[in-house]
Amino acid sequence: MRYKSILMMVYCFPALSQHDTLLSTTYTLPAVEVQNSRVKNFSTGQRIVYADSAGLSNRLGSSLSEQLPFGNAFFVRQYGPGGLSTLSLQGSGDVHSAIVWNGFNLQSIMNGTSDISLVPLFFSDDIGVQMGSSAYLWGSGAVGGAVLLNNRPNFGKGFFFKTNSEMGSMGLFRQQAKLSFGNNFWYASARAMYSEAQNSYTANVDNIARNVKHAATKQQGLLAENYVRWRNNILAARLWIQDNYRQNPPNEVNGNLNHGNVRSNIEFQKTTEKWQWLLRSAWLREQIVFREPLREEKTNSLADVVVGESEFRYTPSMYHQFNLGLNATHQQASVYSQYNGLVGGVQQLENQKYEMGMPSRRLLAFFIQYKYTSKNGKWQWQASARQELVKNTNIPIVPATGIECKPNQWLLFKAHATQFFRIPTFNELYWKPGGTPALLPERGSNAEASLRTSGKGKKMVVFYELAAFDRGVNNWIRWVPSGSYWSAKNVAKIHTQGIEHRFGLQLNINKSELNILASSSYVTSVNQSSILENDQSIGRQLIFIPIYQGNGNINFRYNGFYFEYNHTYTGYNYIASDHSHWLSPYHLGNLVFSQTKSFKKCTASLVFRTQNVWDANYRTVAAYPMPPRNYQIGLTITFK
Repeated sequence: MRYKSILMMVYCFPALSQHDTLLSTTYTLPAVEVQNSRVKNFSTGQRIVYADSAGLSNRLGSSLSEQLPFGNAFFVRQYGPGGLSTLSLQGSGDVHSAIVWNGFNLQSIMNGTSDISLVPLFFSDDIGVQMGSSAYLWGSGAVGGAVLLNNRPNFGKGFFFKTNSEMGSMGLFRQQAKLSFGNNFWYASARAMYSEAQNSYTANVDNIARNVKHAATKQQGLLAENYVRWRNNILAARLWIQDNYRQNPPNEVNGNLNHGNVRSNIEFQKTTEKWQWLLRSAWLREQIVFREPLREEKTNSLADVVVGESEFRYTPSMYHQFNLGLNATHQQASVYSQYNGLVGGVQQLENQKYEMGMPSRRLLAFFIQYKYTSKNGKWQWQASARQELVKNTNIPIVPATGIECKPNQWLLFKAHATQFFRIPTFNELYWKPGGTPALLPERGSNAEASLRTSGKGKKMVVFYELAAFDRGVNNWIRWVPSGSYWSAKNVAKIHTQGIEHRFGLQLNINKSELNILASSSYVTSVNQSSILENDQSIGRQLIFIPIYQGNGNINFRYNGFYFEYNHTYTGYNYIASDHSHWLSPYHLGNLVFSQTKSFKKCTASLVFRTQNVWDANYRTVAAYPMPPRNYQIGLTITFK
């Protein structure tokens, strides 16, 4: 399948806003709505940050890897523009951040990562980040947090059509379109996207001009949705198909790959006055084909996941809510290489990369949640438990508890504690050579507390939030040298702790609106112990996890005009376990201007973006310099 300090002190503001906006902390759902309400109803004590709709509308053609670091304390490792991009939340590794699409975890069962450069913003109706461990909701892998991608119907809105075209530096071209129709009983939507870029540019590497080439990308995808509702029932079906092509720099010798996905799910929901029954299933397929011309080798990786899940939710009164669920998952994967040339003087036509050919596993999970709301509505308490069962794998029960207290309109306190786990990936278990079938699951605990104060005047809203978290991980899995090859082993015990600040100010004067938002994070993620002899990483910060980040956003809106400046600071990023090598800190600035004009039958919006305004020389991965200053222009037309 194919398919960027003073400016920082002034402009340190995030592009994401709390889901409870500035003051409100109550989540309400319509009686009948297809949406992943588990996280809304049973994540008491955790912070959930949702993307600002105005910011999203000016980045329709972007990917998740471009949106998430846009003014937020989330570190994204990017192997160049359009290259492999992975996410680190609260000092976690790239295999510890879940991507949850309508309730289903999209992390690869083969390598455990999620390439967020392959997730188009255009394919989601709302995008949020759940801070802190959430394995009690999503199972294995949700250690540092989870990115929540949701689609929702728009019943009764009639016909709707939106198209967006963008072009920019480095041969960038993007095109998206959405067509939908909704009456009171039926809603259907189809979205399509196409993106291509040559990604050829000149970068400054150690004061030497270096031409980056053989980095072209191409993506094309389709998302189709159908929803039917009658009485207290609703039925939903979704299909997401996407093909992605990528060249690996710096030259043809590094090969290229095709990364394809097919994701589908069906949901049924029945709602009455006091109870709700949800039944959902999904089929998730991932295929990666890597071609390496020097050895005339083609490696084909294929993974399938089938999920069935049922939930029963009971609300006997406005003070009590119960949820009981069952999840059954089947996973299987295969990786094999085909050679057209000679290897070691011997011609090999096919080579299985997994010890067992096509290994598979079945997972069964039971989960239960309870939430209590006080009669005066000033505090909530929630308790959860999840038990995952996997053959020949000992997984502990995962408890969780959280509390929220709002004694008045200007103060909100949250606290949450949970345990978590991560099951080894298929590569860690079965790769030949180096896989270790006897690997233990990673496991640990996470605690977080936050205090938020806010105030509201006639034309102003302001808030400040302080959060602190602490997390410990046992049986940390690393690939380490083992003779002539690398092997996956449970080697370390990791301790992570951090402090996060958020500040926001909104001013409304006549028809204009000014938003100033700021965030920063200080995170230490340290190797406390190791089974390896002379392990130089003990007592040091983990690689690829910056200790300090500051992020921000200022935007202004007036009569259809929109201006936004975003500034990010990323501190030292160690790339060697003994801290002998590191990536230097950098500042990154981005500008957005747009003008929206309404006509009788449509709305048109012209947007101009400047990326890396200050022309910073920076890298998030050692061998991959990021682009210099570059530009994008786009036009969005919406018919209603």
